[in-house]
Amino acid sequence: IQQNHKGLKSLFSQLVANYEGHGNSKKKSALELEERLVGQLLVKSQAMVSDASQLSVKGQAAIVSLQRRATSLIKVFILLIVAIMAAVSFMFRRSVAEPIRRLHEGTEIIGAGNLNYKVGTMAKDEVGQLSRAFDRMTIQLKESFTRLEKEITERRKAEEALRPASAYARSLIEASLDPLVTISSDGKIMDVNEATEQVTGVTRNRLIGSDFSDYFTEPEKAREGYQKVMSEGLVRDYPLSIR
Repeated sequence: IQQNHKGLKSLFSQLVANYEGHGNSKKKSALELEERLVGQLLVKSQAMVSDASQLSVKGQAAIVSLQRRATSLIKVFILLIVAIMAAVSFMFRRSVAEPIRRLHEGTEIIGAGNLNYKVGTMAKDEVGQLSRAFDRMTIQLKESFTRLEKEITERRKAEEALRPASAYARSLIEASLDPLVTISSDGKIMDVNEATEQVTGVTRNRLIGSDFSDYFTEPEKAREGYQKVMSEGLVRDYPLSIR
């Protein structure tokens, strides 16, 4: 097209020069030259139109090809995104969702009383750290229960061993015709004999757990008395009147 365009400029310049050189009174040679130049102008113009048409066709074909390539690239890009999302989802389930599910399942199993169960997640993220901390807590809880069971067993053995002595002490209290009361260091009644029930007019169940000093006409004096016994071991010449 560029070459034909240059040729058109040259032919047009020759045509103008031929016209200006002869004016209206043209000779036969000048007319023949003009016709030849006009013919060449038309040929080159038609060649330019043809080349432009071919260029347009090739341009359209190139655009269609680019559109197809762009469509293919978009499809590949979408497939790549879908593959990445699937991979991320798989990794999420594997590294987060599955450990969380196992941790939840472990809490239910341990909550049901199975302290030997281990979550055992080896992941290095926060969920893995939480699961390992949960396993350590379970171990500590199991050790605490073991110690507690041992203490309960030892306490039961001690209670069994003390039961005969307690029964004997109880028999001694009941053998007395005088009111006898055992109290704790803070003055709460822990045991009484039948004579105490008769003197106070209060049943044994109501007496146990109540304040010893409340059953005397001078509660403060009674409190001073048992506090002295607790601190010094005895008290003498200490009269009290039962209410």
